Amino acid sequence: MKNEYTELLKKIKPRQNLNEYNESKFWELVDKANKTAGNNYNNKIGVMKTLLTNYSADDLIEIDNLLNRLISSKISHTIIAASQIIFKTSEFRATTLLMNLFILKGDNYFQYACQNPELIVKEEIIGFSYETIGDIIEEKYKLKTNELLPTINIDLQISGTPLSLKDYPIKLPKIWEKFG
Repeated sequence: MKNEYTELLKKIKPRQNLNEYNESKFWELVDKANKTAGNNYNNKIGVMKTLLTNYSADDLIEIDNLLNRLISSKISHTIIAASQIIFKTSEFRATTLLMNLFILKGDNYFQYACQNPELIVKEEIIGFSYETIGDIIEEKYKLKTNELLPTINIDLQISGTPLSLKDYPIKLPKIWEKFG
């Protein structure tokens, strides 16, 4: 397994396809996962795995491009702080997980929750796994092509003002109360 992965890493290519998947169709896909899986994150991830099986390698890249834009255009220091409180880690993956949780609740929820992450306190986080839509895309791409997903550099601009740890309970009181 390690040797196979090492060989795949040697062959990894820079991403040539920078097109984005149709955003409306993506949100329809998310809505379909919501209707099928209910409020359970892990079930939604499972449904997304099933649904993404039918997509071409190019579609998977384009969905990944769209996801990268959605996340990079909405990421803020407030979302990073919220993810640190909820997941008890400062790893960037925690922020990606929180934003995936927002995404898998649909377009409107994603837009509002990125502006006010404290909306998450109204939600029951059940069946939570640490797998993201990006992880699924990478897995499905590898199965289809026997290659790793082509790499892309993302210029991440984090909006807002950085928060110090001591400000978390003040700036995010509802999240602090529920998860802190």
